[in-house]
Amino acid sequence: MTTAAEFIADLREQIDDVGESVTLTRGAQSTTVKAWVVGFEPRELVGDIRQGDRKVIMPAEPFAKGAVPAPAGDALLIVGGKPMKIIAVNDSTRRIGGVLIAYEIVARGHGAA
Repeated sequence: MTTAAEFIADLREQIDDVGESVTLTRGAQSTTVKAWVVGFEPRELVGDIRQGDRKVIMPAEPFAKGAVPAPAGDALLIVGGKPMKIIAVNDSTRRIGGVLIAYEIVARGHGAA
C-alpha cells in the first residue's frame, strides 16, 4: 500500500522534473515554491474556466506548518514573471488518506476579465 509520504515524494520528483518557480503573495507575505503549471485542454474550458487560465499544482508541504499563508482567493501568483489572480483553490482532489498532498489552483492573468 502506498503511503502519503510516498505520494509526496513522487509529487516532489515530478515537480522537480517539470515544475517552475512561482511566487505566492498573500497580504504582506510571499513565498516562492516550485509548482507544476499547465494550461487547460479545450475540453476543460467549461464553467468559469477560460482560454489562457492555468492549472497550478502546488505542493502543500511549504504551507503545512502555517508559517506561510496557504493559497486562497485573495492571493496573487507570479508565474513566469506575470501576475495571476487565483480564481479557485481545490484542497480536496489531491488528498491521500486525509492528508493534503497538493493544492490544485486555477489562476488567471491579473486584470483579465
